[in-house]
Amino acid sequence: MVSYWPVSKNGGEPSDEMLVEEDPKELLGKEIWYRVEIDGAKGLPKDLCKNTFVTYQIKHEVGVVFSTEESKGQNINPVFNYKHIHHVETVTDFILDYFDQDNVSNFCNLLDPIQNLRLP
Repeated sequence: MVSYWPVSKNGGEPSDEMLVEEDPKELLGKEIWYRVEIDGAKGLPKDLCKNTFVTYQIKHEVGVVFSTEESKGQNINPVFNYKHIHHVETVTDFILDYFDQDNVSNFCNLLDPIQNLRLP
């Protein structure tokens, strides 16, 4: 239950030039904003679902870790309702490759922060 899509600078509808239907390379050299939303998780294993939270890093924001609030207690279906707008000053092949690989988030558990599971 992780999603991301283009938005305007203030989080509203993106401009037409940010919407690409054919070739993502049309974004090269452009400034973009996109929102990451993490609604929650479902069906977590009982032994990994206590005090859960989600962290993620963005390839172009080196060293910055973004995180949801912790879902307190044991919950196999935690809800996070997290939203964050990210900014890319200039889209490069490096950035397009990152989005193409769809590697935006990792699931973490406070009791075992070394164990990262990829959310669907």
